[in-house]
Amino acid sequence: MRDQKRSHSRRGATLMEVLIAILAMGIGVVSLISLFPLSVVRSVRGYQLTQSTIHRQNAEAIIDGYPRLFADPDNDGNLQEHWGERFVVDPLGNLEKFNLRGLYSPSGATYPPAAAADVIGVMRRFSGMRNDANNNAFLNDFLNLTDSHEAAADSLATMPDTWVEQVDEITQINTGTNEITFDSAVSLTAVAGALTATPAIPVRAIIYDTTGKQSVTRSVTNINLATNVATYSPDLPTGFSVGNRIVLETLERRFTWMLTCRGTTPLASDFYVDVTVFFRRPYSAEEETPVVLETANNVAVLFKGSYTAYIDYPETENAPHIRKGGYLFDCSKTGANWYRVVDWEDFSTPTLIPGTTVTTKHLKVTLDRAAIDDSSLVVIMNSAVDFYPLGLKSYRP
Repeated sequence: MRDQKRSHSRRGATLMEVLIAILAMGIGVVSLISLFPLSVVRSVRGYQLTQSTIHRQNAEAIIDGYPRLFADPDNDGNLQEHWGERFVVDPLGNLEKFNLRGLYSPSGATYPPAAAADVIGVMRRFSGMRNDANNNAFLNDFLNLTDSHEAAADSLATMPDTWVEQVDEITQINTGTNEITFDSAVSLTAVAGALTATPAIPVRAIIYDTTGKQSVTRSVTNINLATNVATYSPDLPTGFSVGNRIVLETLERRFTWMLTCRGTTPLASDFYVDVTVFFRRPYSAEEETPVVLETANNVAVLFKGSYTAYIDYPETENAPHIRKGGYLFDCSKTGANWYRVVDWEDFSTPTLIPGTTVTTKHLKVTLDRAAIDDSSLVVIMNSAVDFYPLGLKSYRP
């Protein structure tokens, strides 16, 4: 009897199949790796836009409830002096102290700028809260300010919930006192530095109860680095059972806003108002220097109807810092308009600027929309996230 041939099913995989599988897996992994940075960038951008929208709504609610913020930005009771004007209401930017007044060179001879005369032709900038004879323009020092003004500006123009954790420790509150003693190994230097800054940065203590499920928040008023003791105020509520977990946090200015106001008539308090929201806005003089295109040649940075701006800079200096997605702010007295930077090109070799007789080093900046007016003064605002037109706002006392 013949032996029947047994059929054998193949087991395992050939070398070619293994290599193809590895190749396919490699392509997938590489694709995921390449997409990961993009997803992170999109997530960050989405977070910034979400927070900016919330900030914009906060700002609009504030000016709807207190329209004198734009109708009487210097708070001197005189509304008519602002009718038909264009200006900035910038609670924090107005109050920041610069080392030099009017850091601007009309000839463009220095960049970063040296001390020179105050800028002429630049719109005024107000805090919206106080009368100050120094209210003038970008880059004033406002040396007669007090920390209380800064605190008021903080509460007006920043988010109240952007706190950064500095200390999270197991410790005890000293019996019968408002003092917390931390172990000597715990550094309170950052917290103490926040309280002694000018102006002081708010610090709070989150004190948990014995269950660890409830807590109360108190302002930290003092840090003694010699004894590593934090003092808080006011007293804890009666009946609160103090646990042993204490968290110290400092307030961070992540998102802030400013208003730009364009008067429509010299006969009433009618203004087109925009809210611009910033993320971690720097307040150094270098970040707020109006850049100008050689005024001696009577040409502009912005040409009405053009999608291109030209910004020159001295041959001995590098180009001003600018980025895609940032903004140019027209800070001339007839301006108060915002333009997003779509793209830019650095002509680091002196080149003729189209439409002019000027040959110089310059930036060619592509804008998201046509320039509304000619302007010879702009500020590069790289920290601006977005600006939101609020439309026409009116005030009738």
